[in-house]
Parts: sequence; structure tokens; C-alpha cells
Amino acid sequence: MQAVSGMGQLEQAQLKQYAQMVHDKFSEFDSDQSNGISTAEWQALSQAGQKAAEDARQKQAAQKNAQLQGLFNKADSEQTDGKLTQQEMLSGFAQYGYDAAQIQSFFKMGDSDNDSMLTFDEFLRARDGMQRAKDLEAMMDSAKSEDDQLKAFADADINADGKLSVLEYTKAFEDFIGSVGGDAAAIDAKQISETFAQFDNDGDGKVTQTEWIDSVKRNMGASAEAQALKDEVK
Repeated sequence: MQAVSGMGQLEQAQLKQYAQMVHDKFSEFDSDQSNGISTAEWQALSQAGQKAAEDARQKQAAQKNAQLQGLFNKADSEQTDGKLTQQEMLSGFAQYGYDAAQIQSFFKMGDSDNDSMLTFDEFLRARDGMQRAKDLEAMMDSAKSEDDQLKAFADADINADGKLSVLEYTKAFEDFIGSVGGDAAAIDAKQISETFAQFDNDGDGKVTQTEWIDSVKRNMGASAEAQALKDEVK
């Protein structure tokens, strides 16, 4: 690479480093060394990149689950049945700011067999459900009036057809989570599918404006109910 007049030594070195990076990346795409990128080469690298990203997400999820398993085992004072009672969880997780009302809601969310105990799988299910509820509550709090919700719907309706596809809903949800400081990258496809289904009342794969408003009101009612339960327990 020839030196560029008018640039200092440091700038020249940085430009050279950038040019080398571009060359290396192009060579990575150009697997047959033809000095061009074919559609097949582009698709192959794109698929490899997607797989690497998915592997990274799975590794991160496994590490997080291992950490949660450790907390779960520590809270399980009996260390025999692999289940947590409400009292064990309250004792084990009080240091993290959980109170009796939150623990009760947590159990209601995850206790699928209604035995008043949580297996680790139920614990994970409850955690995911509580996170979704928290995200939805934050979304509801950010736009209390119907006018605000209509505007939110219009912003999400990218192609302006009066309906939200799962892709439009996904982008709106991720944008919202990012705007309130959440980790949008941590939201998986299953979580998006479940929350989308809550809005898609007729199950046709689209969310209309009416379904959007109805779901918002329903979720607001659920939030008010949860708060009333929390106040009652206190």
C-alpha cells in the first residue's frame, strides 16, 4: 500500500492496518480465490456466522443455567429431593431482594404440577415467565394511554398494513427492551413466540390494532392484580 500524502505516520499505520483487515476479510469470503464473491460464498459465510452466533448464545445460556443451578442447589437446604419449597426459596434468595409476594408469584408462574415445590426446570420456567411479565409491565408503564399504544402500534407496523407480523413484533419488542436498558440479545425466539401469541388472540399469525389494544388492557389488568396480591401479602 502506497503512502497517502498529507497523512501523519500514525494515520498511515492505522490506514494500513485497516486495509489489511479488509483484505483478510475479503479473502475469507473468497474461498476459491477468484477475487470475487459469489452468491454461494456469501451464503456459506453468512450461515457460518449465524451458526457461530447461535453457538455463542447457547454457550452463554448454558453458563447462565449452570450459575442458576448452583444458586438453586444452595437454596435447597434438604439437598435430597432437588426441589425448592417457598420457604427455602425465600430464605435462599432474600439476599437478592426477593420478598414473600414475589416468591409467591414466582411459584404461581412455575409450579406446573401444583405441588407447592419447584424443580429446577420449573424454576427456569418461572424465571422466564417473571422476566416476560417484567418486560411487559415496563412496556405498559411506558405508554399508559390508548393514544400512546396506537402510536406504538403504528411505529411497529413497518409496512403500514394495519397488522403486525412476528418479525415486526420482534423488532418492536427488541427496540423497546433496548430502550429501557434491557439486553435485547438475550431474548430468544421461543420467548418472542410466546409473547406474540399473547397478543395474537385469533391465532392467525398477525396482530391487529384491536388485538394490540385488547392485549395491552389485559396485561395492565394482570399487572394491577399482581400488585394487589403483593399488597395483600404485605
